[in-house]
Amino acid sequence: MELVQSYESDSECSNESTDIQKIPDTDSQCEIATKIVPLLKVEKGFAIKEFELPSNEDDYFGFNDITKTKQIEEIKGVQEKSKKINTNYGEIEIPNSEFWRDFIPDTREESALSETSHSEYYKKQMSHVENTTNDFLARSGSEYVSSKNSFKRLHQNMAPDYTWPSHHKGKKPCVRNSGASFSSHQPAKQPVFSKPNVKDISCSFGSQTATDGSGNENEEDVRFKRKLYYIHSKVAPYLHMKPVNKCASKLCSTWSAHNGVINRLAWNIPNYSHLLATAGMDATVKIFNVWSSVDNNVTTLTSHKKAVKHVEWCPGGMKLLSCGYDRTAQVTDVDTAKVVTHCDHADFVTTARIHPANPNLFVTGTDNMMLMWDMRTSQAPVKHFSYKDHFGLVQDVLFISEGRELVSCSDLVTRDSADRSIMTWDTRSGVVLSNQIYQERFSCVRLKLDPDNAHFLAQSQAGYVAIFSTSKPYKMDKAKRFDGHKMQGYSIGFDISPDGSLVYSGSAEGGVHCYTQYGGKLIRKLTSRDVITDVMCHPVLASCLASCTWGGSVSLWV
Repeated sequence: MELVQSYESDSECSNESTDIQKIPDTDSQCEIATKIVPLLKVEKGFAIKEFELPSNEDDYFGFNDITKTKQIEEIKGVQEKSKKINTNYGEIEIPNSEFWRDFIPDTREESALSETSHSEYYKKQMSHVENTTNDFLARSGSEYVSSKNSFKRLHQNMAPDYTWPSHHKGKKPCVRNSGASFSSHQPAKQPVFSKPNVKDISCSFGSQTATDGSGNENEEDVRFKRKLYYIHSKVAPYLHMKPVNKCASKLCSTWSAHNGVINRLAWNIPNYSHLLATAGMDATVKIFNVWSSVDNNVTTLTSHKKAVKHVEWCPGGMKLLSCGYDRTAQVTDVDTAKVVTHCDHADFVTTARIHPANPNLFVTGTDNMMLMWDMRTSQAPVKHFSYKDHFGLVQDVLFISEGRELVSCSDLVTRDSADRSIMTWDTRSGVVLSNQIYQERFSCVRLKLDPDNAHFLAQSQAGYVAIFSTSKPYKMDKAKRFDGHKMQGYSIGFDISPDGSLVYSGSAEGGVHCYTQYGGKLIRKLTSRDVITDVMCHPVLASCLASCTWGGSVSLWV
């Protein structure tokens, strides 16, 4: 008869356990063993138990009659499975294994533990707030964000906010104080939100104030930049549409821009046409985001030492050409506020214009002379435009015929002749092509090219806008003119809508006059109390118009 063996172990049974007592068979194979002595063998951490086979033939496998003959509580050579240690929370039991061998419980007192952990937690949180604030301010693309002190104050006063029913009067929720232990409680403080003061927030794109050509700043270093070059949401839907303009009808907004007279306005190129540049008698050039919800002055350039007479954007929309009474013409990178081209003149520089075919060339106008400059070599002009007789201070210049010819207007009018009021020049040779264009005894102050390139317009001190042909002999259209506004000796500007259907002009009596191009009829007058010195149509949006005044304010009309 063979013995039946059972194994109890944490792992597979070893093949080395072969020392097992056997009881020989006494009868045939059908006879059931009546008695088997249980044996136990301990080898290498596991036990082997042997049981008797049952004598009942109906229960052949002995599931009903098998009983253990002995239970062993402790086995020699087997390690204990757990051990007990003392901690601040009482006696605990941990596994007795190699993983838990180096475990050391925290035996500090509870008060010291809570106080230390809370102090370290508060310092860590404040350090995290400062680092997060600095990183956010450095990378911010939004218009305005609150200062670092506002973030600190908000963090210190922040607490969970609860809304209680009306019948819970006088009851306040209790929350843990970050500076005390876990066992102490106090009423919750309500968070204090301080409204940021716009005047206390220093922000700009690049440099808020540039003092000289080197781009140094007078004020503290700015902490973040305002995004300047992007396609505005008001412009994007109409950017690739054919312009169909209609007359502006109401005042949208107005703001104070300069401490004195504003001489010129200039919208940026269509992609960045939310930016408006102004030149003032306070020796500054300012750039405005006209649809900004807060402070719309995004950049102020102070590289000129005296009044700025003219300003216009370069073709890429990233640089500005300006000139003034400090006898210089400058090309300034708006991003860095640094002067990249500086051109000195012998007299006041009253006007400038960039060549339409070659953006590196521009022409400036001074007393009895015009000069052409190259931005890449600004040490000396590349061409002079001069006349045998004195023709006065140049008021404005204009390129026609794709830059092959140049038109100028001056402030000199003699008693018996007006042959030098408007003159045309050959751009390549610098000689005068015609000086018998405008025969009336009034000077002209502004020139504009019609969108059809077949005509150009001139603002006359006689109180009307005259029309001339761009082809020889540059004949004046005497059948049509735009009159109704007053000049009274002011240098007042005008503009033509992008589709050429409307003509806007300022007036010394105040207000903006809107004329139709086809008949020259005055169709609307936008009222204003101050002298309008210049107007400028938006290059993309229909019926959007900017105007500036003698008092230094800028208005937006729609």
